[in-house]
Amino acid sequence: MRLNVVQRTEKEEFFHDTQLEPWYDDVVEYLVEFELEFKGMEHICLDIRPCSIREEETKPADMIFNDYYELTAGKRGITVKSKANGRIYENQHVWTSLPDDGDSYTFSPPPKSLPVLGRVVRSECRKDSMKQTMDITWLLELPPHPSEEGKEEKVTVVTRIQLLDGDPMIYVRSRVSNQAANHKLRIEFTLPAFLYHESDTVFDLVKRPVRAPFPAAAAKGEEAAVGQDPTSSQIYAGDLQIVHIGMQEYEVERSGEQCVCRLTALRCIGALSRRDLRTRGGGAGPGYQTPDAQGNGEWEFEYGLIYGPEFFTPEHAVRLKTEPLVKQSCCRADRELRLWIEGEPLYSSYQFSGGHEVLRLFNQQEEEETWTLHLGEKKRVWLSDLKGQKKEFLGDGLEIAITAPGKKIITVRMEKS
Repeated sequence: MRLNVVQRTEKEEFFHDTQLEPWYDDVVEYLVEFELEFKGMEHICLDIRPCSIREEETKPADMIFNDYYELTAGKRGITVKSKANGRIYENQHVWTSLPDDGDSYTFSPPPKSLPVLGRVVRSECRKDSMKQTMDITWLLELPPHPSEEGKEEKVTVVTRIQLLDGDPMIYVRSRVSNQAANHKLRIEFTLPAFLYHESDTVFDLVKRPVRAPFPAAAAKGEEAAVGQDPTSSQIYAGDLQIVHIGMQEYEVERSGEQCVCRLTALRCIGALSRRDLRTRGGGAGPGYQTPDAQGNGEWEFEYGLIYGPEFFTPEHAVRLKTEPLVKQSCCRADRELRLWIEGEPLYSSYQFSGGHEVLRLFNQQEEEETWTLHLGEKKRVWLSDLKGQKKEFLGDGLEIAITAPGKKIITVRMEKS
């Protein structure tokens, strides 16, 4: 039987009088909770007795884990073991930098350029009753660019990775100190081979085939088809879903028997347009210098990783942005949440004002879907227009079923009964 510790209290306790003096000692008191499954009309007796301390499974000091994953820090990145499918994903979350002679329009790595891989210089793990945290520091030492000869070129990245109990998303926050120019900084994930990948735009997911490696060059008056694709908040690449806040670009390409997904963090360039690019045979605009586009300074990125298609859902992107509405740390069961939805809609917006709530939901499926709103307390619910004005009464209670047509946004207004 699994026990969940709700509260731990350290205190001093009086036990009994001795012949010399009263006996006090320090004790720890635990408030725990557990679940019992009853099969119909059944009587269960619990026998609680002292037992010997069971030795826990030992884990390396550089490992964190929860119900879904085991994460281990390595020399270049992390290794992820999925407990659901048993797969081990090596070379995950590797920071890389590739030289870029391009401009603000076009990415253009020099001929035969090789990426610089980040080197892990420090890793530290911490664990408590709510989460497990891994802090990793990477150092990327770049060769000086010809236009910046003699200048020290380096990038330092400090990443915090967190696992929450019962949560299939790996929460990641990275702080980048960029002291380099003319390069593209990316996060690389090596995955088992697949044929297609998807990313979202403002309106929907776009499916694309996996490309071959980057083309060699472009003829005069032409432009090479580079491998970058846009993303608004989420990416689906084989066994990996990436959700992020505002990172905008990624690429997926074949690499031998595997595929590599790269999420762009920074693209540092020094010109609006150039006429001597390898990947574009001509200029695309005025040749203004753009020193501020080198991106020197401090940057912060927030994103989440989910391994295994059985755990994929657009809700992860919403939870990364509006976590308190979806999972509240003070709640121990879904029924105690302020609002949760049975089904898989895509949140559009949530507003609370004037004593009522307005929720917009998008059905990204082609066919009609029915969802159940669990409200936490008794409320009256209406379908409404975009301004929150009532149109159709849906019901009064703790749970309300709503039906959404395919590829449509619906607006729901909720008021306390």
